[in-house]
Amino acid sequence: MVTEANSQRRDGSPWANRNDLKISVERGVSHQRLIVSMSGELDAFNAECLFDAVSELELDGHRTVVLDLSGLTFCDARGVSAMLRADRFLRDQGRRLTVRGICGLPRRIFTLTGIDQVIEVE
Repeated sequence: MVTEANSQRRDGSPWANRNDLKISVERGVSHQRLIVSMSGELDAFNAECLFDAVSELELDGHRTVVLDLSGLTFCDARGVSAMLRADRFLRDQGRRLTVRGICGLPRRIFTLTGIDQVIEVE
């Protein structure tokens, strides 16, 4: 399953000078983890795509969902909120969310806000 954020505004006009968010899902080798990889920018205009991707996963016994953020170049407060919603959604199902590959500005946001104390960071 591959999900891409819409590359146009609601009125149909294109986003100016902005990268699309790309989300892909793969099964981990151990079959205990699903890996959700993101690249591009996670912001107010596409953050809902992250939550939608996680909430629509066919978990099939997978206990952990790993967000691989190594390709993420930007993350705003709405993106962080989507990650927290995804974490809460998975916890409600007895599963967990972990994050890996986080660096730069997204890592700084995690540290400054204390989110790294809520969501496990590999």
